[in-house]
Amino acid sequence: DVLTNRLKKYLDEIIDIKTTYNSENAYVILGGDMIHGLIHTNARIESKENVVQQIMLISDLVSNFVYELSKVFKYVEVHTTVGNHGRAMSNKDESVSGENFDLLIPFTCKKELKSVENVCFKDNKLGSDIATFTVRGHSIYATHGDRDTPKNVVYHMTQFARKVGLPLPDICYLGHRHQNGLTTVDDVKVIESGCVDGMDLYAIGCRLVGTPEQTVTVVTEKHRIKALCDIQIN
Repeated sequence: DVLTNRLKKYLDEIIDIKTTYNSENAYVILGGDMIHGLIHTNARIESKENVVQQIMLISDLVSNFVYELSKVFKYVEVHTTVGNHGRAMSNKDESVSGENFDLLIPFTCKKELKSVENVCFKDNKLGSDIATFTVRGHSIYATHGDRDTPKNVVYHMTQFARKVGLPLPDICYLGHRHQNGLTTVDDVKVIESGCVDGMDLYAIGCRLVGTPEQTVTVVTEKHRIKALCDIQIN
């Protein structure tokens, strides 16, 4: 299976990076668009499996991936942001916040891995599309990216942080654009992570040309980014 092989390559790279930097813990961001929901007809036609089949397949893949991480890291923490492809309504204006098939993946995986003591699935404080957490004293924000850009996400996340009394962001993560990237905005690092599935009709339509890829960030107390690894998994 193509996705299985790509995730295996990604896992191998992560383990190699762990060995190189003697990393202790792993923080996983499920960045959305794991499921092709009911957003539009083209996406449903392009999907090889229906929504139910996708949920079962991706839940198995993510569960296995996180379980393998749990065998090599002391602690594994999983965060989720929903994407625009996973919504349950074709009309985005009629879509209710939280009605997104992406949310079924961590829900299922949490049950599957409930006996694995060093794995923790975290709930979001700011809603289903924004994850916030801290790594080695650095404040991390993650969102899918369909409502933000690398240029304005820092402003958006800073405003949310101030409103609810959370620490201001040191690093912001985005997906959505199917490509890896690094930008600095107002001294905040904005990291874009690519897509395991590679190019689809959306990416082609937006002229986003690239290969399946992901990122790994090595964070220490001294360095919010000790290393940023650009990983091709095709």
